[in-house]
Amino acid sequence: MKSILTILNEKKAIELKKEVDSDRKNRSSYTKTKFLDAKLEKGKLNLYFESINNVHGSGRKHKQIIRFEEKLKKEDITKEKLKDLIKNQNIKLHCDCEDFLYAGFKYIGTIQKYSIEKETIKPEIRNPELKGSVCKHLNSVLSKLHIYIDKIIEKIK
Repeated sequence: MKSILTILNEKKAIELKKEVDSDRKNRSSYTKTKFLDAKLEKGKLNLYFESINNVHGSGRKHKQIIRFEEKLKKEDITKEKLKDLIKNQNIKLHCDCEDFLYAGFKYIGTIQKYSIEKETIKPEIRNPELKGSVCKHLNSVLSKLHIYIDKIIEKIK
């Protein structure tokens, strides 16, 4: 596994996406991502998404959270600032899917400090070598984050 810096920014997101295995990348192309909400909570910007699996018509829904670690005020959030945050700022991630937990991405994220929630149990059965970095849902969200800038600003204002 490549070395991942302690927390995630766009450069790290690109690195993490490179670590996603090809099968998971292919499946993420069938994942429909929807922006739900943006909230400033304790000065941190949280973005909420929902992904729907369209592989084999399962239609399962999962929730993702992207959290920017920089302390912000409502008036600080402009289109330019948001672009800068997406490109350069440290973020943390979470997905409520089984893969994020059982394939060990939550555990890897805890070690590398990019997971919002901590996980202390190593995935000895499904991913003992700790390969990969994010589930297909987060891969999909990270790939499309830039297209939601206007919606994010609209929700915050």
